[in-house]
Amino acid sequence: MGRLKKIINYLVFQYLMLKMNHELLKTKSTIRKTEVNDLMIVHYNPEVNSVENFIPSLEKSVSDPYKALNGYPPMVLVMPFGMQFSSINWDNFAEMLTYDQKKALRNALIRKQDLKIVTA
Repeated sequence: MGRLKKIINYLVFQYLMLKMNHELLKTKSTIRKTEVNDLMIVHYNPEVNSVENFIPSLEKSVSDPYKALNGYPPMVLVMPFGMQFSSINWDNFAEMLTYDQKKALRNALIRKQDLKIVTA
């Protein structure tokens, strides 16, 4: 049963990749690797709030002041409670960081002594 589920998941993944490719081709869009700006993750309760209701106020209260201070808007991910953000892998994530961002990350990891490695 587990093997069948993996095969089905793989076929669904392949279909979604083809669908994404079709949409990118249709809209003449592309995917490219870029430098990561500051990232903020906002978690919300989907039972209480609707995303459409608070996005405009979130943009005015968070993004606009941040842009005024730093000259560029932050990357803000809005996700329901319980959903986690993850990158493809650490090497690809680290390649997108600038020198200053790598230095800040390295210093933050050095200060954090109780890190635990979680494996899949």
